[in-house]
Amino acid sequence: MIVVAIIALLAAMAIPAFNKVRQFSHTKACVNNLRQIAYAKDQYFLLNGGEVSVALADLVGQDSYLKSMPVCPQGDAGYTDPLTPETEAVCLRGDPNHALPIGE
Repeated sequence: MIVVAIIALLAAMAIPAFNKVRQFSHTKACVNNLRQIAYAKDQYFLLNGGEVSVALADLVGQDSYLKSMPVCPQGDAGYTDPLTPETEAVCLRGDPNHALPIGE
């Protein structure tokens, strides 16, 4: 009985830590997606200087800037669309941690 109680106690301590690490990795994956979208958008506007905006779907394709449509790993939210040279993409999930750090 004591062994079972000790295992239950250890599991009770490990599960919240696991969830915190999982949420942290989802946040980092979303920020990485935003960074890739920003790079793709910048490349697009460098090559197409006269354009005012671009749809995110136009940046995705086998021979394009992004190979697949980025999706936030936490909740399958998308990103703002269309993109302009002055604005950065934002995660539509609404989590303030799902944003590019200022200056990137």
